[in-house]
Amino acid sequence: IRGDTAAVAAALQRGAAIESLDTRRSPNGRRALNWAAWYNQPVVIRFLVARGARVNSANYTGFTALHHAAENGSLDAARVLVSLGADRTALNQFGQRPVDVAREREHPEVAALLDSLPP
Repeated sequence: IRGDTAAVAAALQRGAAIESLDTRRSPNGRRALNWAAWYNQPVVIRFLVARGARVNSANYTGFTALHHAAENGSLDAARVLVSLGADRTALNQFGQRPVDVAREREHPEVAALLDSLPP
């Protein structure tokens, strides 16, 4: 959330599971990668993926990190996630792709980015 890779590294070293779902703040669950996407932390996203975070893991409602970046308008995070192989066609439980979420939440910059990429 804060973009502190040293704190993330320390948590991982103490045994934090990189793919665990945090349900304390969201009952739908968010992994560290989802939180980094939501808070537009591209450095943390790269850090987590380099250490084994799966870029296309979904939470209980099918939201991937790219869905969360789109939901919150996190443009830098969306760019990095796409460059790391995020699936732009992944559907959440509501049948929405990340671009659909960006449009619904009125984040035209993220929608334009996702629309501009080749299929």
